[in-house]
Amino acid sequence: MAASQDTKNPKRHARRYRSVGFFSQILLIFIFAAAAGAVFALKDLTLASVLRGSGKVAFVGKIRRVLSPIDGVLAARALREGAAVEADQVMFLIESKESTDATAPAASLPALRSIVLRLEAEANGKKELILPEDLAENPEALSELAVFSSRKTQLAAALRGLRNAAAKTKLDIAEQKAAANRHARARDLAQEELDVLKPLVTRGISPKLEYLRVQQKVQDLEAQRQAALLAVPRLEGSLRESEGRLEETVTSFQDQAQRELVQKQSELSVAEQEASKRSTVREIEVQAPIRGTIRRVFVRNAGEQVRAGQSLVEITPIAETLFVDARFPSTESMGLEVGQVATLSTNAPGRTNIPAVVAKVDPGTVTDTNGRHFTNARFRVDADAPGFDVLSKTSDAVVVTIESDSALIDYLWDTIIGARGGPFQWP
Repeated sequence: MAASQDTKNPKRHARRYRSVGFFSQILLIFIFAAAAGAVFALKDLTLASVLRGSGKVAFVGKIRRVLSPIDGVLAARALREGAAVEADQVMFLIESKESTDATAPAASLPALRSIVLRLEAEANGKKELILPEDLAENPEALSELAVFSSRKTQLAAALRGLRNAAAKTKLDIAEQKAAANRHARARDLAQEELDVLKPLVTRGISPKLEYLRVQQKVQDLEAQRQAALLAVPRLEGSLRESEGRLEETVTSFQDQAQRELVQKQSELSVAEQEASKRSTVREIEVQAPIRGTIRRVFVRNAGEQVRAGQSLVEITPIAETLFVDARFPSTESMGLEVGQVATLSTNAPGRTNIPAVVAKVDPGTVTDTNGRHFTNARFRVDADAPGFDVLSKTSDAVVVTIESDSALIDYLWDTIIGARGGPFQWP
């Protein structure tokens, strides 16, 4: 009966349908308003995040390894790891107890002594070779003096080319930075002109075509500024490569001289003992080739037998800046940026919290044997930073901690992107 009445009265049925639709709209509006309110409330909320990674100290300069010049017995050792040494400081005394009754030709001694003096000067980076009085007029010694001069000239020519390349790169970097500043100033002037034209175009006083021309000019100047800025990192990388080759050339020259020196010192020691025709105990002083810090000591006890060419100690050069290369899980390093402040800690005794700054973040990721993804970053620690000395003496792993506050919405968004392995790609 009710059904028939609704059929007979369509207006009544239509009114009931409209009242249901109205309340549904109110409910939808309420839902959207609640969602908008939640987003508005979350946008001001921040979340304290802590990013941790592990790394190693990347020492600036080449670590020098000091070798035993002869076979012998360690007579004295007063070194410990972490101790500072000066260039030419005596670190070890080695006693050579070998002897023979054979007679060596005396003519070989001046030649060997001259070669050893030349190689010592080359290995230690001396600018000139000074001969002792007893060798000042010796033809073999004068020949080695000429060899020293020739080799230093060749090294200077190679270094000059590398320094010129580095200087040119520095000029290119300065030019690109100046160009970026110049384009920025021109862009700002064009933007001011654009701001003046806009109300004139709106009122029909100035043609719109002129407004579009100035707008294109602003965009072109900004593009030129960006191009100049993007060229700077590439040029800086080329500069670091040139400086690295410069240092590598010097150290390669000195290392080669050091290897030859070890051999010739051994030959000289044998020749001197054979010429003496009697058993002797000869003490050899082993000096530090550079100013630095003892990193590792390979011989531990006085009286220990050492062989010619055996490693005695490693010295890390004194640096004004230290770098720490570290890696972080990729899913947690979305916000890692150059310039962030970090805290370093080591197992070494002393200061455990060492301030550092993010100097470089690799754009890609690396994958270990377990399939885990990591992001590599480099941190800079200056010489005036607290704990710099502690860090310069450590060879252990370094823990890197970065604390930052980020918007809650940004954190949730980065977490979603990190969990997916990268930004969204729409179909």
